[in-house]
Amino acid sequence: MSDAWGFFGGGLDHDPEARRLVRERVGYLRDSGWKLRTGWDRKAPCGVVECGGGSYYIEGADPLLDHLYRLASPEGEKVYVSEPYWLHEEELREIGRSLDDWNVLVSSTKALWYPGHTVAVHFTRAEP
Repeated sequence: MSDAWGFFGGGLDHDPEARRLVRERVGYLRDSGWKLRTGWDRKAPCGVVECGGGSYYIEGADPLLDHLYRLASPEGEKVYVSEPYWLHEEELREIGRSLDDWNVLVSSTKALWYPGHTVAVHFTRAEP
């Protein structure tokens, strides 16, 4: 994976607190050996999104899928991340119904795109 940490920055020009949080969170991940790549690949949870192109925003997709990127841990675990601006209860239910093979973590404290305005939705493969 290439080093794409400069990818983040939604709204950061006029939000010094969000800029500080991005620097802090990205620094921690990078220093811990995590790698980042923009967009999703063909191994992503495609039951939720039509995968393709490495685009970090898929026009016309469910609002759950916005600001897409992948993380890889030092051990090689892939984490697919979407950072929507909002997430409704029905969308959370739909995730649970359609992604049997995936673990899903929703966190406001892990957002990298625009902290305080987006939530991070992490998808990892479930263990068999």
